[in-house]
Amino acid sequence: MKRPFTIAAILALAASSTSQAQTVSFTAQYEVSASVDARRAKDHPDAARYAEKLIGMFGGAIPVGTMTDTVSLAPTSYRVNSTVKAASMIAALLPGDTAVRTSEGSAGGGYLTSRRFTEKRGNGEPRLVTLDYTSKVAAYYKGGKITKREAIKYRTADVAALPYLFYKQPLPKAETTIAATDGISTRLMSFVPGKDTAKVAGVMVPAVKLTRKRYAKDDPMVEIWLRESDGFPLRVRLDLNAKYGVIFDQRLSAIPALPK
Repeated sequence: MKRPFTIAAILALAASSTSQAQTVSFTAQYEVSASVDARRAKDHPDAARYAEKLIGMFGGAIPVGTMTDTVSLAPTSYRVNSTVKAASMIAALLPGDTAVRTSEGSAGGGYLTSRRFTEKRGNGEPRLVTLDYTSKVAAYYKGGKITKREAIKYRTADVAALPYLFYKQPLPKAETTIAATDGISTRLMSFVPGKDTAKVAGVMVPAVKLTRKRYAKDDPMVEIWLRESDGFPLRVRLDLNAKYGVIFDQRLSAIPALPK
């Protein structure tokens, strides 16, 4: 004989159905290019000379590769899997031509909060960061061995999730400070919002541009263009010219089909 549903079971089933209905999954593809200032790229002179030749061929920007992000965003959790495949001419300079990042954590509360971040670049040793907000400790690993522990002072993001922090969330209207880890350390970054546009597949899309404030001349400049309507990331620009002589530009190839 079948057991009748209790009220608690019905409510749990309804909550489960609602949660599943609200889960958003999509794949986004970005084209990544770079420009190089050979005078500043002192630590990598051979690569800089090679890049200068490529710049002459491609009119000022080197096609670095393609980034494919697979994202699953639920009401209380998220996962990002990001894979970068190097372009053939760049792969010739690298010991491995693929980089993979994963980010898992909590959703809601204003923006995504990382709990586990991994990165594997080519043939290099994998990196792992676990963030325990109960014990307030972030543990860093390289090649399976712990390298350090740090106290967690703030809700923390990571570089894989950073472009999606405000997707389906209220966009910043004033200067906003975010703690984020790159797998090596955690840094505070303050972003100032401003109205702008970004070109996607030949169409100009209204956007909110977040620009990182620089406090030292060697600080990387980070700019993120988010679609004004829902915060979807359209473009990310990482300016390392002051220190390394390289600027990376990540542009969305086409806006994926997304639920309203």
